[in-house]
Amino acid sequence: MLEISKSQPSTLQIADELWKSVQPILHAQKNLSEINHNTHMELIKITVDARYNDTQADIRVLKNICSDLLALPLHQSLKKMMMMMPRGGGGRKIK
Repeated sequence: MLEISKSQPSTLQIADELWKSVQPILHAQKNLSEINHNTHMELIKITVDARYNDTQADIRVLKNICSDLLALPLHQSLKKMMMMMPRGGGGRKIK
């Protein structure tokens, strides 16, 4: 049987050295993952903020249209609403 000489490191020492050498890689990978996550979350925040601002602008326009229509007599309001409705091709024709 072969004897392990004292100059060879034990498996425990080899495993410990391997673990120590892998630690910086794992740490860098964790940091990169955090950076990617933060970047992704920032892009989501920008998108949500833009959608919110667009929605608020649409609501203001609709409120202005409604207040304008409510200020008019009924027949003028109906006429103005008909003029604002889209025309052409999309709907079914009524005979």
